[in-house]
Amino acid sequence: MTDTEAVVSRFFTALSALKKLKRITGYAEFAKSHGVARSNMHLLKDEPWRGIFRAGWLVELVRDYGVDAHWLLTGEGKMFPQDKSDKTKEP
Repeated sequence: MTDTEAVVSRFFTALSALKKLKRITGYAEFAKSHGVARSNMHLLKDEPWRGIFRAGWLVELVRDYGVDAHWLLTGEGKMFPQDKSDKTKEP
């Protein structure tokens, strides 16, 4: 697996976690609220090597949902920072 494919995999892992946490209803909601073509989301999930992934989607996960940037890029650490004031817990 390439580094890009690993980042894409973590992107979808984060979306699944956000769905379990009921912060989004699914991929379609993320796509619609962030201006991503829904068909691109499905294609990317099935074929992460296609080159349609945009780094800005990671920014939105970090900024809008509190996903840890270091985890998204490297896979190291926790998906969500452990902050006592943060009610977000990893599923």
